[in-house]
Amino acid sequence: MSQAIALTVLGGFLGAGKTTVLNQLLQAPHGLRLMVLVNDFGAVNIDASLIQSVSGDGVISLRNGCVCCSMGGELMNALMAIEKQAANLDGLIIEGSGVSDPKKIAQIGALGQGFALQSIITVVDAAAVLEQCEDRHTGQMVKTQIAAAHIILLNKIDLVDQARRKLVLAWLHDTAPGIPVFVGSNGQFDWTRLLSGSAQHPSQMPTASAISTGLFAGRQTMAPAAQSFESYSFDNAGAFDEQRLLAVFDQMPASVLRAKGIVLLGPEKRMCVLHYVRGQRVNLEPAMQTACAGPLVFVGTTQLDKVALQDALRQAVLA
Repeated sequence: MSQAIALTVLGGFLGAGKTTVLNQLLQAPHGLRLMVLVNDFGAVNIDASLIQSVSGDGVISLRNGCVCCSMGGELMNALMAIEKQAANLDGLIIEGSGVSDPKKIAQIGALGQGFALQSIITVVDAAAVLEQCEDRHTGQMVKTQIAAAHIILLNKIDLVDQARRKLVLAWLHDTAPGIPVFVGSNGQFDWTRLLSGSAQHPSQMPTASAISTGLFAGRQTMAPAAQSFESYSFDNAGAFDEQRLLAVFDQMPASVLRAKGIVLLGPEKRMCVLHYVRGQRVNLEPAMQTACAGPLVFVGTTQLDKVALQDALRQAVLA
């Protein structure tokens, strides 16, 4: 029998920087042959279009929905196909959506005999986590993702001052006692160490029995998490007026938690990657030459007004 494939689940709330972390992971000099499974919450899998394939590493995009609550069957099919490639792989990374419970993804992965759970890694946004945990819409999910972690990556540390950094670190140590916390920015961490398993305290090493315990009971609690969020996809075949688009995001209601996509700007149709996290300025960066423009995907609370959002975006489209 082939050696089991090391399984790593990458979790974290919307906008924490999981895709940036994953890109850095794939490009790190760890020498591992990695397969990646990517899932996003919404009608279009935006994350997969942004991940950079490096050294032949595979990226498999799953269809609509959250892995842990509505895609269990499809995930199992993907895992069975990957098991057949065990001889050519050193590890599998599953990136969960920003509104999924990484522990439940690990539980599904544990059902496959060809996988051995290495760790659950949760990415945390240093600039937003304290407010997210106090928010009645997002708090429970963020805390659930942190509680599932064997390793916590405190990302975006460059966006906070020293006082905030100390405050967030103290809060994490109180909230997740004994869980190693690594500090970084722009998704840059020591992946050679993190993927080896040596970053975990021995008491935190996952076991098959610990992961599988409560699997079926856990499935009964998956739906409420997904039902706490709404997604909306704005599919525009043309280009946006940049200033009008920026104005739309400056007035974005609190019900919109996250927006992401590749858009065209101006008469010259410049291709840009758009990132938006509630409470922050929208970010527009030049897209890779291999990227393709597509829909803008929004994730919000159940109060998300899709009609009003659609109208505002249409007003920003060039005639």
